[in-house]
Amino acid sequence: MDNLREEVNYNEEPVFYCEKCMSLRIRFVNGLSNSEYCDNCGSTEINQSNIEDWRQQFKDKYGYDHLEEY
Repeated sequence: MDNLREEVNYNEEPVFYCEKCMSLRIRFVNGLSNSEYCDNCGSTEINQSNIEDWRQQFKDKYGYDHLEEY
């Protein structure tokens, strides 16, 4: 049965993040299109990338690796 499972590379899954503060805490208003916003700073400037690209952008902006800190 295990050989029927498809391998998933979660590092390639898209993540949504705030362009302003780089937070991954993105929320949306249920039932309202284009309602995404940052739960950290309130910005509506939301983008997406894979986790490694986000990680590098965060490090470039803040000077440390967020994923290593937590």
